[in-house]
Amino acid sequence: MSFKRLDPEDVSISAESVVAPAWSGQLTTLGGSNFYTSSNQAGIGSGLYYYDIYQLAPTAVGSAVQFSIGYGNIYGSGSSPINPAVTSATPSSIIYGQYRTLVNGDENTNFIFGDTTPQSVFVISVNRARYKEKLLPGSFNLTLTNGGNTVKLTDNSKSVKTVSYVDAGRVFDIVSGSDGVP
Repeated sequence: MSFKRLDPEDVSISAESVVAPAWSGQLTTLGGSNFYTSSNQAGIGSGLYYYDIYQLAPTAVGSAVQFSIGYGNIYGSGSSPINPAVTSATPSSIIYGQYRTLVNGDENTNFIFGDTTPQSVFVISVNRARYKEKLLPGSFNLTLTNGGNTVKLTDNSKSVKTVSYVDAGRVFDIVSGSDGVP
């Protein structure tokens, strides 16, 4: 279990719950049109596995990793082997395996979304320093824009009748909508 010290700006609702905005600078929304990656990350090889995303240019004062994005494929498709002698060890197969084990607690149980068992997944990991205990249900909103196309995603926490649990804890589906409502 990891712990993070309380910051002076944190608000304590009770001895059992600590809340604070998730993003640097005590922001509740991480937005704008610019996010940044580090060219150093690609140079040292971890860019083959995932990208750390910053709210400011990585060399700027106050810049910090906000979240990471990774791609995983059960068969290793989409990336070259790390070692040509071990063709099954690719960055995408490692990402898939790490998150499968983290979420399911079992390296033999693949991801299942509804009735689908996907071969590929994209994962977003919010930096642990960005939140205290957990992300509150109904607080996850992600807007993806490509040109004139926009998709707004949220967790479905406010519309589910029965909560699902995996080894990592309580889970919700990511659906089109906002503030926990599809």
